[in-house]
Amino acid sequence: MKFSAINTSGYSLRWCATAFILMVTVILSAQTSEVQSTSITNVELNNSTETKNNKLTFNPAFIYSQRIQSSTDDAREDLSKASMKLTEADVKFGKLNANDDAGLRFTNLNIPENATITSAFMYWDNGESSKAKSGSVQIYAENSGTPATFSSNFPDISNRTKTTNSVTYDISWSGGETNQQTPDLSAVVQEVVDNNNGLTDFAFILVENGSSNDELKIISYDDVPAQSALLEVNYEEEALSVNEKDPFLSMNTFPNPSTNVVVLEFDVFIENLAITLLSSKGQIVKEYSGRNKKTVQLDLHDLSSGLYFARIKIDQEMGIIKIIKQ
Repeated sequence: MKFSAINTSGYSLRWCATAFILMVTVILSAQTSEVQSTSITNVELNNSTETKNNKLTFNPAFIYSQRIQSSTDDAREDLSKASMKLTEADVKFGKLNANDDAGLRFTNLNIPENATITSAFMYWDNGESSKAKSGSVQIYAENSGTPATFSSNFPDISNRTKTTNSVTYDISWSGGETNQQTPDLSAVVQEVVDNNNGLTDFAFILVENGSSNDELKIISYDDVPAQSALLEVNYEEEALSVNEKDPFLSMNTFPNPSTNVVVLEFDVFIENLAITLLSSKGQIVKEYSGRNKKTVQLDLHDLSSGLYFARIKIDQEMGIIKIIKQ
């Protein structure tokens, strides 16, 4: 089965009955926010998700990277005083027998239900500038795709439903460390995605695991927001099976890049259409839906210049294209 080259004036997508075809491969780099695109001309594809020689993937990769965004999104339970600590300069955890759970909540991940988490890490800055400390913490997540921010109601961390999966993080710090990377937390994040049909926000629960002698501290949002905990999640969206009643369906996008409006033009009227516009970090910025549409205009005038992704769903078919706002 052969397909023609990408429309150079914009971007075109084509679905077929035997395989999901994404004519632009998108890989987003967290460090540089660059997008690498591979043009495909006269490629013969089968039902697999890759072609060995042409490096075409049907699973566009996204990266979420963001720090704590609010004072109440990092917190600690003080068991000895039966109180919640929401505004301390450090988030404390790990002291043997203290049983003080801590929580870290991240917002606007917007990971869809069909996502595969390929990696997930947190990065912490040591709250101790000079003292050597060591300890161990067990990292769970709240088993919810929409966890609430932490409140003053004790106990608002330990009473949350935790994931079955957890990861042990053994720590030995000498003082003043920055960007300390946790072990890979992808199994914990994947469990939340699978159990909740995707997720919007995400909350980690840090539990002392019985092997810590020192109380560990990480810099909180209330101390230095730019040094608060950072979460970075890499994930891929799986291609969905196509609807065989429309064995071929093509779409043109123009103008792209655009300053105000991008037009999506289909070759037939679409009965059920949903479009989600995502930022380069995977955050939802606009949503569109309609019935019996052949042309859709995406209004970009109120968006900042940069790279965006349009996730297009037609019944159970899905594709993703990149859109550039000038």
